[in-house]
Amino acid sequence: MRKDDTPLVARMFVDTYFGVDAPVPSTLVPYFDDLFLGHPWFDPEIPPLVYAVEGDRAAGFMGILPSRMELDGRPVRAAIGHSILVDRPKENPLVAAKLVRAFFAGKQELTYSEWSSPLAVGLWKPLGGRTIPGYGTDWVRVLRPSGLATYFLGTWAARLARPLTAATDFLVTHAKINPLRLETPTVGTFTDRDVTDDEIAEHLPGLAASYRLQPVTDPASLLWKLGHASEKSFYGKVYKRMVFTKTGRPLGFYIYYGQRHRVGFVMQLTGRPEGMESVVDSLLSHADELGCVALFGKIEPRTSAALLSRRSVLVQRTSTQIHCKNPEIVTAIRCGDAMLTGLAGECWTRIIGQTFV
Repeated sequence: MRKDDTPLVARMFVDTYFGVDAPVPSTLVPYFDDLFLGHPWFDPEIPPLVYAVEGDRAAGFMGILPSRMELDGRPVRAAIGHSILVDRPKENPLVAAKLVRAFFAGKQELTYSEWSSPLAVGLWKPLGGRTIPGYGTDWVRVLRPSGLATYFLGTWAARLARPLTAATDFLVTHAKINPLRLETPTVGTFTDRDVTDDEIAEHLPGLAASYRLQPVTDPASLLWKLGHASEKSFYGKVYKRMVFTKTGRPLGFYIYYGQRHRVGFVMQLTGRPEGMESVVDSLLSHADELGCVALFGKIEPRTSAALLSRRSVLVQRTSTQIHCKNPEIVTAIRCGDAMLTGLAGECWTRIIGQTFV
């Protein structure tokens, strides 16, 4: 991908997700330039790819984000497959597969994607890609069942129904026999508060250190990602919060987007193994006080027990998948000893959840 390809890539993105008649938002082209060509770890040997036809015109695109990881302290060169776009896919049915093949031929040791659609899974699998069951599945925690039902009716219908749904949810959530009652067993054993990006950058290396396979978290790149993650207007305001023991030791943190009467999206949920339940309890309590009707996010092995014990359910919409020939890396991932989601993955980008208007 070259800088002069970006307008065509933005056009393909809009055609794919918003329709061929939709205008390209003025902020989208500079954003793609910054995301794919301005990454602090931009690597010319693992660049975003364009499939060119008809005199070098871009007819397909593969978004690639470089990543630096460590396995037991050893550097691992990695790359994240973020998006596949094809101009007139019916006329160019093989472009996507050719882009994935070229991506796999890059210089990275580990290739992965946190948010692979069923179509992307079908493209990766014949070329050696594999899905990782412990990662990538959505978890959903319903907080207000009536409010969630009306949320899917649309804005005006939901507003008309809110007085009734609010009363119904109040009765339901306070009933003695209620499978959705929000219980926070660890409340009182921790403190929590909003934190800055600098505080997250300070504490994330220590929280990630218990993983065999972990992202390199230098402050410059992490702050750049957190800056990108600050806006996802579709899901609401961003909240960045950290949980501590009573003595001030960090147990974990979470980043989520939410607003009253809407479904909140949890971009990051990270904690020490012994503190994960407290981190989840803090998250659920905060979202409930905010007025979210439900929360959802990506599950990983270390968060699954705490989330499921708090009555979350699992929904398979997208998958996390990898392409790697190093058996040690594959073993660490399959054993759940790898940090691949959130800031280590791709959902921090504004492409997921930002309207660009």
